[in-house]
Amino acid sequence: MATTAAFKAFVLGMTVAAAIGPIALLIINTAAVDGLARGVRASLGAATADLLFAVVAFTGGYAVTTALESHRAQLSLFASGVLVAFGLWMVGRAVRPADASRAPAGPALPAPFLQTFVLTVVNPLGIIVFMGLAVQLPGGPSLIAAAGLCLCVFAGSLLVQLALALGGSIVRGMARHRASLRALNVLSGAGVATFGVVGLLQA
Repeated sequence: MATTAAFKAFVLGMTVAAAIGPIALLIINTAAVDGLARGVRASLGAATADLLFAVVAFTGGYAVTTALESHRAQLSLFASGVLVAFGLWMVGRAVRPADASRAPAGPALPAPFLQTFVLTVVNPLGIIVFMGLAVQLPGGPSLIAAAGLCLCVFAGSLLVQLALALGGSIVRGMARHRASLRALNVLSGAGVATFGVVGLLQA
């Protein structure tokens, strides 16, 4: 039973991370434009946010997740607004006139760990997804068992996030020209902003 629960938690972490959304775009873009090392840091930020969601799901249970669900519309508006603003910032970063002291696609994305962590946490859908997991796993696990499940979620999420970063670094190797990196940055920023706009319309 414990092995089955751990496997489910690992697969859930992979499933949530594998969804192509704004965070995936951001990780790929960070690795492609700013290098694999910064892409890995962005991956760690997203996986750590998923770990936080798992901790809430396994310890707070429905008391927390139900409260978040009741304010889902307001949280969605806030999260979508953040995505739109950040996406537009990425586009602005890419189209800003270049100079000799700047990288081809603009200054490196500051604090990649913190940015992917915050952008993942403000998305209310994450905790709602983990609420579904809490129902499928054994009720009332011990503190040690709950910690183990949370680490399995983190491991599954991190595995996929690192794969995204690696994919971005491969893109970086294939698109070394200034115009290619700039276009990638613009498309990624527009994609992130589009996810935010869709969220605003749905909210």
